[in-house]
Amino acid sequence: MRRFLTVLAVAGAVGAATPASASADIRLRYFNLTPSCVPAGGAVSYSVGIHQSHLFHVHTLWARVVVRHAVTGLVVAESDSGPEYVPYGDYSSSGTEAVPANAPPGDYTVSLSLGSSRGASNWGSATRTIKVAALGVCL
Repeated sequence: MRRFLTVLAVAGAVGAATPASASADIRLRYFNLTPSCVPAGGAVSYSVGIHQSHLFHVHTLWARVVVRHAVTGLVVAESDSGPEYVPYGDYSSSGTEAVPANAPPGDYTVSLSLGSSRGASNWGSATRTIKVAALGVCL
């Protein structure tokens, strides 16, 4: 019995010294875009909300936004932000992503990835659709 309790105590000490899994601690609450239609050369604004649920830990957070032509998959814009240091709680952030002036009209996807390192998506991702208008006219 004493040996069993010693094994449990050692296992508990190792578990306490091991960092908690970060993937369970940060979750994406929302990812919104406005407007849904932009002219080439315009910009789309985004807002992001996250929740960090690990009470006694500050996580390093990176975000990547990618604008991609929906049909061809061609990346027309990409930006990274971070690192941000996120303690416990709910947080929101906003920004803009420009659509190049030479982007052909059509449907595009705007993807957000959140992670513990640049370009990672281990904490969540979301994709929204926008339209790039021909001749700058959104219908």
